[in-house]
Amino acid sequence: MTEPFTETWRHVLDNVLPFLPEVLADGENRYRMCSVAETLPAPLSEHFAFECRFGEKGCSVDLILELNPEYRSSFVKKPLAVPFPPGAGEEWEMARDLARCWLDSSSFASRRVGTLFFEFDTARPSPRRNLFAPVLFIGAPDEGLVRGGKTLLSDDFSSLMAMLELLRGVPVSPGHRKKLRLLLEMLPDGRKLVQLGSTRARGRDVTKLLLAIAPEEDPVGYVAKAGFPLAVRELRKTYDEYQKLVRWIFVMLDIDESEVTKIGWECYTGDNEWHPFLEFLRERGLALVEKTEALLQWLGRSIDGEDGYAAPAAWRKTAEEMSRIAGRRIVPVLERRLHHIKIVHDVSGAVTAKAYPTARLRFLGVRR
Repeated sequence: MTEPFTETWRHVLDNVLPFLPEVLADGENRYRMCSVAETLPAPLSEHFAFECRFGEKGCSVDLILELNPEYRSSFVKKPLAVPFPPGAGEEWEMARDLARCWLDSSSFASRRVGTLFFEFDTARPSPRRNLFAPVLFIGAPDEGLVRGGKTLLSDDFSSLMAMLELLRGVPVSPGHRKKLRLLLEMLPDGRKLVQLGSTRARGRDVTKLLLAIAPEEDPVGYVAKAGFPLAVRELRKTYDEYQKLVRWIFVMLDIDESEVTKIGWECYTGDNEWHPFLEFLRERGLALVEKTEALLQWLGRSIDGEDGYAAPAAWRKTAEEMSRIAGRRIVPVLERRLHHIKIVHDVSGAVTAKAYPTARLRFLGVRR
């Protein structure tokens, strides 16, 4: 961005919500997301997602924002052009500390962290005050979600625990540290850790690990060795079914102290390849027809001034400056994709399907 924004992130969200089908986010969910957006500075994120449960009606929608890399240095400074609300310092200082470490070229995070995500549970404000506190995730450099990419957050366990403590805001207990070390030592050789997160801001002290384990490396066997109590035969059956319909699957683990309480199969495929998998989930009772259709309607791209899309004023101004420098017309574009679908199993045997439609603000060169 060429200059500080003076609007809140609500200005960004308002330009995107008209494209999100009502069946995925009803009026109450939109109100909650706007309430979150009004507390955030506009340049915080240009790439964001909605977490939607699409196997049942009337579910809350979480809001996930990736920190705009160009805004990192502004994010750690005080005061911000649009300050966070009074009393929000405790949760946001953890994010600022992490971003500050990330910017320091001599720190472990500068080489190990590629992205910082904020996830807001819009139905549950912080238990410590009536504010929306973000759950923090960090992602590896060049995540790319392709096999063979740089997926290792750290090859040094102590550095990894230091990053986790930045996410949590408190030290990691000896029992939790022992369990995490065991889980990481059990991984097949190679760079496997894609994301690291903590839900402590929500009042639940759970660490999340996202792992890239190829089918030939037996991810189901890994989950069983990790101590997840569901029957291996059933997990293997469902994994094999998913694997036939998507390009790749990552494994998400929820670790509560020394127990794995949930696993999630994060499924990825091409933009034009989602229909068979969505149909499969519908047949298995994990997705509603109207929501699978809505997810497919979400996919697409809108150019500023076309199809009812009006880009935020600041992006238009940036596009004008870029056009002047490049000597050709450059316009803001809103890209709408389905990032991934996650199938979650908990220890009771319950299964939930979640979809992650994403929006990204970009710039596109066009002919005059």
